[in-house]
Amino acid sequence: MPSQPARAAQTAKPAPARPQRAADPTRAASPLSPAEVPTTSSDEQANSEAQHTEQAEAMTHVVEDDDSVIVPAAPMEYLGHARVAPQQKRIGMLRTKSVEARRTAIPILLVCGVMFALGGTLKFVVGDESPISDFPIWMPIVLFVLALGSISIAVLNMLQVGKLLAEQPAAETTK
Repeated sequence: MPSQPARAAQTAKPAPARPQRAADPTRAASPLSPAEVPTTSSDEQANSEAQHTEQAEAMTHVVEDDDSVIVPAAPMEYLGHARVAPQQKRIGMLRTKSVEARRTAIPILLVCGVMFALGGTLKFVVGDESPISDFPIWMPIVLFVLALGSISIAVLNMLQVGKLLAEQPAAETTK
């Protein structure tokens, strides 16, 4: 059984504070009366100021060292390590001298040439209400020049590919 002073200490515990209800939003909060304002003695104020001064002095190094990094240094095996990608074989199609690349470019150039020519004729074919008919005259001229260039490059490419393919079997038989 607990002694008298222990029982008195148990009964002297303050009751837990109950949560206060929210203030009525229609009424303004009443200011504290002078009797309700907590007062502190001059000793408590001096002690509080001394604590603030100690905390401020303790925090001065934080302001001075704000550019320091607070992470550990990287291990040496990670520093200066260059990752080497595996050597990839170059694709022969990317070289413009390959026969396959030239054979692939021929239909592309022909289609582009025909599309440029069709785009150039649109100004003269569409009706007066179409916005294409309002284009300046230099636009179809530029499109016709591009069409002529694309088709001529395709024809030159066809001639070169034909010549290269004609020489290839002769080179294989001499080996």
